[in-house]
Amino acid sequence: MAIWEVVQPGLDEPAELLGDAFALFFRLSSIARCYTTTEYAGLLADAGFVDVDVQPFPLGRSLAVISAEPRNGETDSLRA
Repeated sequence: MAIWEVVQPGLDEPAELLGDAFALFFRLSSIARCYTTTEYAGLLADAGFVDVDVQPFPLGRSLAVISAEPRNGETDSLRA
């Protein structure tokens, strides 16, 4: 599984134009919230995924790719 997402920066991180602009647009057009990479990794681990890895996307600090493997290679239950 892989997630490519604009992520919420940590409280101690400086602002970034791309991420902040996207977050503002998202906030104005949705009632959902943005998540930190730590939260995404925790959600995947809680759902039973292993080898969770967070890699910053080269286009900006506010983009990340979070990948994980199903536990014990259980891919059948992940198919839609």
